[in-house]
Amino acid sequence: SLPLANFANTFRPSKATPLLSARSSYFSRPRQQTSRLANTSPPRHLRQTAKMIIYKDIITGDEIISDSYDLKDIDGIVFEADCAMITEGAVSVDTGANASAEEADEGTEDAEIKVNNIVHSFRLQSTQFDKKSFLGYLKGYMKAVKTALQEKNAPAEKITAFEKGAQKYVKETLLPNFKDFEFYTGESMNPDGMVVLLNYREDGVTPYIIVWQHGLEGMKV
Repeated sequence: SLPLANFANTFRPSKATPLLSARSSYFSRPRQQTSRLANTSPPRHLRQTAKMIIYKDIITGDEIISDSYDLKDIDGIVFEADCAMITEGAVSVDTGANASAEEADEGTEDAEIKVNNIVHSFRLQSTQFDKKSFLGYLKGYMKAVKTALQEKNAPAEKITAFEKGAQKYVKETLLPNFKDFEFYTGESMNPDGMVVLLNYREDGVTPYIIVWQHGLEGMKV
């Protein structure tokens, strides 16, 4: 019979054995696969679980929009984002003025409330302007954004691009279609902050908002 020490050595695999090499190769594969998966962008419908950027008004701090929506860059001046009308919930509406107790249930209906998903999510507040008052507001707002950019040490070229681009957008897009826009402030309703513009696509059904890029600052959450 073999001594106990020799018996143990007989079944101790060396570092060069194929078994250990195979095990090493086996355990390395999942790590490589995990690394590849980690570098893959999540599907669009799962992006809410990843880090998101919320864009705040640089003047008021109100949350205006986030990159969870499909932001369309227009000439580096504004973002457009399509909205959707969603059902917020149902409320009981009495449709029978003097219904008896037995008829009470029949005299009520559940009414669904449709809301704009972006307006609702960011608690934007409806406001109104005529063209003259809006131009007066816009003059002060553009000046405030320029000051905010200067305080953040933004490059002079960026500030110049904002001023020229904003003037062009107002002249060529905003004013010619002024009657088609709806106006919203941030949640605080601060009159010095950004006014979000809302319009409808060519189909007449799809709403979209317009926000000034230089009037926003991003925050990762």
